[in-house]
This record gives sequence, structure tokens and C-alpha cells, in this order.
Amino acid sequence: MLTEEQRAITQHRRSHALVRAVPGSGKSTAARHLIAQHVRAGWTTPEHILTVCFNVDAARDFGAQLTALLRESGCDTPPLVVNLHALAYRLLRGLVRQVLAPPRKLVDDSQEDFWRGLVALALSRADGVAPGEIPPSEIDHYHLWIVQTKARRASPDRADLAWCQAQGIEDPAHFYRVFSAFEEERLQAGAMGFDDLIGDLLDLALRDGAVYDQISDHYDLVVVDEFQDMTRANLDLIRVLAGDRASVVAIGDDDQSIYGFRGADPGLMVREFGVFFPRFTSYTLSGTFRYGPLLCRLSSELIAQNDERLDKRARAAGDQDTEVHLMFTPDEAQTVGEIVAYEQGRRAGATIGILVRAYHQTVLSEIGLLYAGIPYRIEGAEPFFDRQDAQAVAGYLALATGALDDQRGWIPAERAATLARALLLTPNRYVRQADLDRAAAWVASGRPFRDWVWARCQEAMASEDGYSQRLGSQLAQLLRDIRHLSQLNRDAAGDFIRAFYGYLGLRREIGLGGAVRGTERAAVYEVLADFADRRGFSVAELQDYLTRLSARYAQAQRSRRRPTVVITSWHKTKGAEFDAVILPDLRAGKSPLVYGEIEPDIAEERRLFFVAMTRAKSALYLLAPEDPALYASVSGLPPPPTAQSGERASPFLSDIGDWDGVRVWADGAFLDAVQAVSP
Repeated sequence: MLTEEQRAITQHRRSHALVRAVPGSGKSTAARHLIAQHVRAGWTTPEHILTVCFNVDAARDFGAQLTALLRESGCDTPPLVVNLHALAYRLLRGLVRQVLAPPRKLVDDSQEDFWRGLVALALSRADGVAPGEIPPSEIDHYHLWIVQTKARRASPDRADLAWCQAQGIEDPAHFYRVFSAFEEERLQAGAMGFDDLIGDLLDLALRDGAVYDQISDHYDLVVVDEFQDMTRANLDLIRVLAGDRASVVAIGDDDQSIYGFRGADPGLMVREFGVFFPRFTSYTLSGTFRYGPLLCRLSSELIAQNDERLDKRARAAGDQDTEVHLMFTPDEAQTVGEIVAYEQGRRAGATIGILVRAYHQTVLSEIGLLYAGIPYRIEGAEPFFDRQDAQAVAGYLALATGALDDQRGWIPAERAATLARALLLTPNRYVRQADLDRAAAWVASGRPFRDWVWARCQEAMASEDGYSQRLGSQLAQLLRDIRHLSQLNRDAAGDFIRAFYGYLGLRREIGLGGAVRGTERAAVYEVLADFADRRGFSVAELQDYLTRLSARYAQAQRSRRRPTVVITSWHKTKGAEFDAVILPDLRAGKSPLVYGEIEPDIAEERRLFFVAMTRAKSALYLLAPEDPALYASVSGLPPPPTAQSGERASPFLSDIGDWDGVRVWADGAFLDAVQAVSP
């Protein structure tokens, strides 16, 4: 049954329209019923309707539900529902077959080294230096700027100097030289990324009238879902497809625009929609069926801190009563395990989302769940125990305790083999796969890891080929590293992790992978060291703890039941909803998230926080560090008079001024400390 707001949208027949929707307001439902009404009423035939969704999964789900809805009306020929990149790829392939476009290979975003290599080549050409001499941080910055420049449809002859200034690009002319060199290298390599699917198609259409005529003016109705995630390039392609014929109905929520790193611009929806699609009709979907009045108020108060946004305030359309908990926790792993156990105990089959800003933040949540024996799944990343750096930490702990040399059943054979591989790869010792396999088999058979290293080192040094000589040198260094580790203090595991991280030069090696990847990897060592500090673990105790958890993880992996606890990122969770949502690690530096020297976009980071909050249906748990200033503010106490030490909570929590109705939890020792300094 549709609401009045939804029904109004379904009656929109001609002219452009902009639908502003709050989270959980049924915007996709309204879009499907709009299309169904056009078909049923004979306003538009299915073949003249195009629906554009944000990604392939969204297009598949939207299309399946639209097909079912149309069949109820006797229509067996649904309109085209497609992701814009997939449509561009389809059109480009057709143009290649007609020899109207050159063939190029699609290289997706997972091939990050390829694209970073092209950036390095472009910088090398522009600066006259060898690619290997260019700092990884500089490659990061230019890669990000190039992606955003393509999304904005800027170029050397259409330079956006204001944007360059906002990005901190000190020499725009130099940047556009690098951009031009990058494009030359890309075209010479015959490659295109996802962004180029749209950019290359647009370039062809705007340069060649025959191409333009092939792809434009074929539709009477174009429906665009998730319009807030449009880039300028996306928008330009929509305009070409619509031509002078189609009515464009755009549906979205500018408060959920979270892909600025790809060039998405909420201003296209907030400021400029009427410029591109004049004389449009505006609709609003303000009623959310997902969460209750309290979360409506809190999330609205948070997002209202952003300046550039469409005015709308969510209201609860149903009778949902969403609890909100703010928890000041000294032990996040334990807290997460307790919350999940509590939620599962009171709601059979409840879906629980543990949502993180970045995937390195899953570590403590995974530890807490494994310790509590609660199965879970991760979407968008490897589980903690499958990550090389987590395995390396466990490996160096096992080396220090002798567990890899005198196993005595302490470590299962498969686990020992995994740790041996990680030790040979972290830092990168350039060991070939065959030797990795031999080392793993040796250790899995119960023989000491150190003996394999020594024997293979002697064998390699006796050979004259280049690989063997280099391997011998690397393994000799590993033997020295093992001796050094044996001399470190093992009373405090946190100090031990920090010591071997520094001694092995992992900070520098990890940093070579770029700011984003480097921050994610480095954080694993930091999180585990801090966790060991909080628990007071020695090296032996942490090694034993991780070994027992790894056994529980391996057992959970063998289960055929699909867990109802999901760990995923704020970006990945958009469009999803859960009975209960946990937002862990709400610390300054994590939200907004700082990657190396890359300045965060505060408005977008706030929108991300808003998206994460509004996934909750019945309960939302906000997990913050023990921050006296935030606790005083939330509890109506005077601010602490002394300078604050320790961790600070995310500043976004301070955006919420009225915490009335929120359940606040804190440890007794923390409360005593706050009371002791309160005036």
C-alpha cells in the first residue's frame, strides 16, 4: 500500500521531476510504481522507458521486482533496467563492432597497481624523474585528482581552477600536464577504467554526430535512482541519452551522497538540477518506515550541520520504536560480543550489522565475536584471520615463544603453515611460490621453522643463479631477525609488536603501497598492540589467545549456516537495513577518517556517519572511547576544567546537541574519574 507521498509520484506523467527522499522512505517502491503506472495507463511503452540504477546488484533487484509488478498487470515485456557503466560498456562494444570506436581493454579498479603505475609514468614525464623516485603519497594524490577530474569532465582546455585550489593543487598547469600524460599513457596501453567507460563514450558522442544519433532520443521516460551519487560525467551521459525527448525523473537523497572520492557531487542535485532539467516538478518522501522518532531526531540533528543540502526532515511513518545507546567502552571487543549476544537473546533470528568506517576497524569486533562463539560474516573484505598482517603478527609471536620451532601440538599444522608463509612475506623477502610451499609443508609436518630457514639459506648460497643468491641473503637476514626477536622483552605483547614493527622496517614497506592501503595495513599492528596493552597480555599469552581464536574461526568457517551477524563498511551498507546496528570505534581520526596526508571531506564524512546510523530498525549502538568532555556534554554536566588526556570521541557525536531519550552507558571507574574532575 502506497503512502500519499508515493502515490503523488506515481501520477507524474510528463516533464522532469526531482524526488527528495529520506532513508527508508520507499523511494525505489515509488519508482517502480511510477513505471508500472506509465505502462498500465499507456502513457509510455516499455521499450521507451530506461531505468538507471547505481550498481549492478541494485539494477538486478530493481528489475526483478519491477518485472513481478508488471506481470500483475499482464505486461511480460519489462523496460530496460541497467547500471550506467554497464549500459556504457554495451554501447561502446556496439560502436567497436561498427568501427566507430577503437577497441580497448577494461581494467577494473582491483588492478590498482596498473593504474598507480600509469600515474607514476605520467609524473615521470612531467617532472623528468624516474618513476621509482616518486613518493607513494604523491602518486596517491595525483591518482585521486585524476579520477575526480574525469568525473567532473574537466580537462586542460576546460580547467577548473577553483576546484584545484580547493583540493590544494598548488600548480594547476602542472597537474593538467600530468593528467594529459596519464591519458596518453592510458590510450597507448589500450586500457580503460570504469570511469573511462562513460568518459570515452561521451567523447565519441560529442565529437561524432553519427554516434550521438545512435544513443540519443530513444526514450520517453528516464528514471534515475540514487541520483545523489551522480558525477558530472554520469549526468552528461544521462542528458545525451534523454536528448530532447525524454522526461527525466531523478530520485535520491543528497544526505546520502558518499562517493565524493569517485567524483560524485551532491551539488548536481542540490543546486544545479534545474539548470540541466528546467521546469521540473519537486516531490518529497519524508516518512521513513525503517526507524522511529528518536533516531529521526538524532540523525536529522547530525546532518543539519552540513550547509549544502536540500531541506527535509525525516518523520517516522510507522510504529517502529528504535532504541539508541551511547556506550563509553574501555574494551570494545568485549562490548561488541556482549551486545550481539544480548540482541540475539531477545530477538530470535535478528539481523545485526556491525558497520565500520574502514576495514581495519573490524579486528576488535571479530575478536569479541570469536571469543563469544558467535558466527559472523564479512562483506567487502577478508576476515581478520585471513589478512596477511594479522598472520604476520601471530607468526612473530609464535617465533618469539618458540611455538614454530617446538610445536608440541600448540599450533595446528594448517595454522603453522599459514604463519610460516606470512613470515616469509612480511616484510617482503621476495620468496617464490615453490619455496613458500616447501616452508609451509616443512612446518606443517612438525619440524622447526628455523631449521628450514637455515637449510634453505645454505642451499641457496651454494647456488649461483640470481634468485638463489638473493634468497640466501634474505634468509640470512631472517635468521638475524629471529635472533634479534629472541632478545626483546616478552612481558608486554603490545611493546613487542611495536618493537618488531619498527625493527623490520614495516612502516616504510607498508607505506609504499599508498596512503589508503598503507593505513589499513598499519592499523592491524596498532590495533593488536593496543588490545594487548588493555588486556595486559604477555607475548606468550597473546600468542595462546590468538591461537585459540584461530581454531574457533576455522571451526566457524566449516559451518554451513549463514550467519545473521554481518560486518561491513559504511560505504557497502548503503541501501541495507538491520534489526540492530553497532557502530564501533567512534574515535577522532576514525570518523572523520584520516588517510595519511589526504584531508577528509568533512561534509561527506558526516553523510557517511548519517548513512551508517540510519541502517538501524530496532536498536542502534554507538561505541565511543572514554571521552570525559563528550560524557559531560551528553549528561548535562559542566565541561571538565582540566586539559583532556586520552582518546577523543568522533566530533560528529558532538553535532548532536539533544541526547534526551538515549541510553548512556559507562564503566564505573570512568564515571568516578569524570566526577572527580567535575566542578
